[in-house]
Amino acid sequence: MALDTATGRLNFFDLAREASGAVYRSVHWLVVVSLGWTLCAATVVLAAPATATAVWLGTAVVDHDPVAATDLASAFRRYFWRSQALAIPAYLLVNGIVWPGYVAVTTGNALAGVAAFLAVDALIVYCFLAVYAIPILVESDVRARVAFRRSAELAVADPTTTLAVVLFAGTVTTVLVATVAGWVLVGPGFLGAILALATRYRVAGETL
Repeated sequence: MALDTATGRLNFFDLAREASGAVYRSVHWLVVVSLGWTLCAATVVLAAPATATAVWLGTAVVDHDPVAATDLASAFRRYFWRSQALAIPAYLLVNGIVWPGYVAVTTGNALAGVAAFLAVDALIVYCFLAVYAIPILVESDVRARVAFRRSAELAVADPTTTLAVVLFAGTVTTVLVATVAGWVLVGPGFLGAILALATRYRVAGETL
């Protein structure tokens, strides 16, 4: 078990092993969702519901639930607007980085550079607070603002573990992206399972 019941801490080796075992049993769906995520992410605006679908699949395979193509389509539709609501602040902050950053580089405007720097900081904080939001959205089927609030509460309650979750997910992503094919074929689905498990264990750890 990835959760140390004595301390409420996560063992990331066990977490990765548990996620790997779960997705191995449904690797064909993992490939389907990962390819779909890559195509949707290319549009940018569909990245959020595609991510929610990947987390839904991760949750389903962890729970040994049967999966069909219609289930994936249903999950995409079900979480479409709520996942978009969670992504809107990130979209706005990215624009707050790109455009002022472009102005700062091309014109040397110091205020634009400061604005871009502050937007980077805000984006990092938002991603940190929202790391559990989509898994909570999928697991509890709640509104976007409720999912974000619960995610933020978990993140603030144990920032060290949350930072470890972010770094672990980032490391897995970096390794898979480096292979290109690894990310395209299994990355999003595998990461969805990891985040689903990490969130479930974090919630369990808070109740110990």
